[in-house]
Amino acid sequence: MNSDKYVLQSHPNKFGLNLGVVSAAMVLIMVFIMGLLKIYSPDLGFHLRSAQSILDNKQFIYTDSFSYGTGGHKYYDLQWLYQLLISFLYKRGQTVLIVANALLITFSLILVLFRYIQDTDIDKAGIKLGIFAFMMAVFVQPLTFEIRPYVLSGIFLNLVLYLLESYKSGSKKALLFLPVIMLFWVNTHSLAVLGLVTIAIFIAGIWLEKNKVDKKLLLYGGLSFAAFFINPYLIDGLFFSLSQFGIISGNSLFKAYLGELQSPFDAVEVKRLGKDYFTSPLLVIHLSALLS
Repeated sequence: MNSDKYVLQSHPNKFGLNLGVVSAAMVLIMVFIMGLLKIYSPDLGFHLRSAQSILDNKQFIYTDSFSYGTGGHKYYDLQWLYQLLISFLYKRGQTVLIVANALLITFSLILVLFRYIQDTDIDKAGIKLGIFAFMMAVFVQPLTFEIRPYVLSGIFLNLVLYLLESYKSGSKKALLFLPVIMLFWVNTHSLAVLGLVTIAIFIAGIWLEKNKVDKKLLLYGGLSFAAFFINPYLIDGLFFSLSQFGIISGNSLFKAYLGELQSPFDAVEVKRLGKDYFTSPLLVIHLSALLS
C-alpha cells in the first residue's frame, strides 16, 4: 500500500499563496490591530518628562528629580534614547505614537517568524508554519501593548538571536553587527543585559558541543561587552542592570508591586480572578505549560 497519500502536503491555493504564509500574515495583522489602543501606560508621562528634561538641560539625567521621597538620589536613565524617540513621535500626534508602537510590536513578531523560517525548509513548511502561526496567536493574547521601552528590547533580543543563529549556521559576517546592536540596546533599555547573557549562553553551548572555545565568537562577545560601557553612566550602567536581578529574586518588596514580575503560577492570582480565570489569558498560560 502506498502510504504517500496519507502524508499531509502543503499546496499553494488558487491565488498562488501558501496557506501557512497566509495564516502567519493574518496573525501579524491581528497583532497590529491589537496594538491600536488608546494610550493607557502610566509610565508614558514619566518618559516624556525625562526626554524634555534631557532636551531642555542638554545633558543626561544623573539624579532623580521626579520621584517623591527619592529626590537627589543617583538615577540611571538607560532608556534615554527610547525616551527621545517617543517624545519625537508624540509631538507629531498621539495617533502617530500609537501606530508606531503597534508597528514595533508587530515587527518583533515578524523577526520571530523570520527566524523560524530560516530554520525550516519553507517549500515543505506550509502546515508547520500554519501550526506555528496558530501557536503565536494563542501566546500573544496575554501580551501587553503598553508604550514602554521593553518593546524595543524584544526587537534587539530577536536581532541578537538571529545573528548568533546565523553565525552558528555558517555566516561568518553575522557577528560584525553584534556590538552595534548592544550599543543601541544599552542606551534604550536596561534589559540589554539579557543580550550579554544570551551571547554567553551561545559561547558556552558551542564549547560544550565542540569541546573547544570559539575564538571569533568570544572576541565579538567581548566587543559586545565593551559596547555595554558606552552609555552615560559607563561601568555603573552595567552594575545597575545587574542589580535589577535582585528585584526579581527572592521576596523583594518592590517585586510585589510590579504586575509583570508576578509568577503566572501563583495560586493567589487564580483565587483573585475567581470564575473569570476560565476566560483569562492566565488559563492559556497554564494549559500551555501543562502541554509542554
